Amino acid sequence: MKLPRYVAALVVATTVGATAQQPAAPRYLTVADILKLPSKPAVGRFAYGSDPLEFGELRLPQGRGPFPVAIVIHGGCYQKRFADLHIMDALSTALTAEGLVTWNIEYRKIDEPGGAWPGMFRDVAAGIDYLRELGPKFPLDLQRVIAVGHSAGGHLALWAAARHRVPTDSPVWTPSPVTVRGAVNLDGPSNLQWLADRDGILCGARVMEGLVGSEREAAKNLLATSPAPMLPLGAREAMVYRSVANPWATPEEFARYAAAVKRAGDPVMTSAVADVGHFEFLAPGSAAWAQVVRAVTWALE
Repeated sequence: MKLPRYVAALVVATTVGATAQQPAAPRYLTVADILKLPSKPAVGRFAYGSDPLEFGELRLPQGRGPFPVAIVIHGGCYQKRFADLHIMDALSTALTAEGLVTWNIEYRKIDEPGGAWPGMFRDVAAGIDYLRELGPKFPLDLQRVIAVGHSAGGHLALWAAARHRVPTDSPVWTPSPVTVRGAVNLDGPSNLQWLADRDGILCGARVMEGLVGSEREAAKNLLATSPAPMLPLGAREAMVYRSVANPWATPEEFARYAAAVKRAGDPVMTSAVADVGHFEFLAPGSAAWAQVVRAVTWALE
């Protein structure tokens, strides 16, 4: 698969407070910048559930297919105020232009009605499995499905590949989940316990109860939702991340997870990208984009 040399119509670096004595500091991309990037409309929006937030947008490559599928999952600290699926439009457009179907899913966040444990995970699961409804209508190759997620969506992309490992007594278990053969985590968590051990604070809010239930339930529910204790996932796992610490993970934590993946027997690829911000991973043509392309290509092998 050849992926694009896609140049965003956006300047990705400016100067902030530069003086003659002090070098210019880069201004990294923001959510507002990403939403300005060019994208093409989806061929359709399809509801996978009855709630207004239970839907996805499908983009199709040109040609007859069948085409491999990338489930695209946005982040936003698991909270409604930070992002929705449109932050992934430019990435979805770029991947679709080079031969992948993209299924960009929305879901209820933990601070929205119905989104707190176990709702968000159930939404993501239902959104993924809705591919079986789309398969007879569109040229989808459901034997070649990967998940690509950013930030909190990176965790959910790994979980998408791990769903067959969910214990049958878990509220987020579903029978016969769609098989996800590769997962690409773009600068997102891989181990929810790491977050829990740091008071579960993410983007200014305590998120653990909304994610995995009360303190009494959390230990058990982490075993069904955090990729780290669910290894091996039986999938190719790629992590592309900043070479500086995030509030939800550090380069050292990514390295520990990658080592655990390798020990468990799953194929793993990592790439630490220097001198980029959190949102450069969503911008075709950015300094991080080549590594995103590499990870997606590798996940599909």
